[in-house]
Amino acid sequence: MFQEPVDNNQGHQVGGQASDSELVSIVIPAYNYAKYLPTAIDSALGQNYPAIEVIVIDDGSTDETPRVGAAYGEKIRYIRQTNAGLSAARNRGLAEARSEYVVLLDADDLLDPEMVAVSLDAMKRLGGDTAVMAHVHRKIDQDGRLIPARNQSIADRDFSVIDFLIVNRFCPAVLARRSSLIEVGGFDTAFRASEDRDMWVRISARHRIHRLGRVLSSKRSHRENMSGNWRQQDGGIRRVFSNAASAGYLQGWKRLWWLKIWAYHYYQLAMMRGRSEPLPAILDLLYSFALWPAFFDHRALGQKALFRPRMLFWILRGAKT
Repeated sequence: MFQEPVDNNQGHQVGGQASDSELVSIVIPAYNYAKYLPTAIDSALGQNYPAIEVIVIDDGSTDETPRVGAAYGEKIRYIRQTNAGLSAARNRGLAEARSEYVVLLDADDLLDPEMVAVSLDAMKRLGGDTAVMAHVHRKIDQDGRLIPARNQSIADRDFSVIDFLIVNRFCPAVLARRSSLIEVGGFDTAFRASEDRDMWVRISARHRIHRLGRVLSSKRSHRENMSGNWRQQDGGIRRVFSNAASAGYLQGWKRLWWLKIWAYHYYQLAMMRGRSEPLPAILDLLYSFALWPAFFDHRALGQKALFRPRMLFWILRGAKT
């Protein structure tokens, strides 16, 4: 959970004439992503919003990350700490940020030039209890080439606890109120996957989370993504569910939603296992059908109609070859 920084390593300081009320802090946690980090930093520095600070938290990288950070000099604040994990690195960034508004950017992703300006304008326009302003993202491969999107929902909308328990709704590259993230304890350092989803569940139980129906960032897909480890992902999601159940977010008749939540999780588990483990994947799909026979909101989930039968057919076809 969130703690004030205790590392004595000093970072590069960023100049600037803007007051804290105008400033937006872009936090980039980095661990052995030196080959992607310059693109992420450049996208942060390239914002058309005039008042930003870029904070890179090097979580004990053993590659060329320190050299990358040093190359930017006073343009960024580069802070190196002993390896403690992604959640701890994000928490360190929150502690170091000088602004109430923070943008969370993974070191292998990048922001569109207007991301900060558009997100901050929307945050201030909605006002009130809005704690997180998300957006739609595009997917790119390791070389930056566009990966065609399938059935992506692009509507402006709010998201509730139930929405995030069913499925994660956006990538971590969001604009958020720093005070709201700290209020719920920061990112849980017990997580090794799905830590962002856990955060959105906790935030949405107290505050408003809104997503703009506009593409404002690129999420990179490559072999080193944590999302490629299905066991790690499954463990993280189950921890999200356990924490939410312990917190009692779903009470009364809303407890019935757990059937749909687990049903969709088993579908995702089948998808992650895929053709490499066809029998367990088929059993996962059967569990999913038994818990929740039909998903009528497949568009809202970014899925085609009959997505589970389609998945079953895809697994069976692969198992026969």
